[in-house]
Amino acid sequence: MSYLAMCTFDLKGADKQDYQKAYSELALIGLAGTLTSDGGRSVQLPTTMVAGKFDSPNVAQLRDYLTDKIKRAFTKHGLTSEILVLAGGDWGWGHGTT
Repeated sequence: MSYLAMCTFDLKGADKQDYQKAYSELALIGLAGTLTSDGGRSVQLPTTMVAGKFDSPNVAQLRDYLTDKIKRAFTKHGLTSEILVLAGGDWGWGHGTT
């Protein structure tokens, strides 16, 4: 089944280069700062939020897989972080600015 997954994170004591490393690693996993609809509409997500579409046998397995991959990627670069991973199968999203 196809799922939408999102991750938001905080890096502790990090500089610009640390964030660049984090975003590079997240992109390798399949998570990006841009979300594109099936209709082709693309929006930039808020800072420190990434998302991606994934196929997985179930949502809990996907959640655990992504959480583990992100933790390993950040640890590889010595990044201390808080992360929150969300995944769901029946999604809708909207975008707006103020």
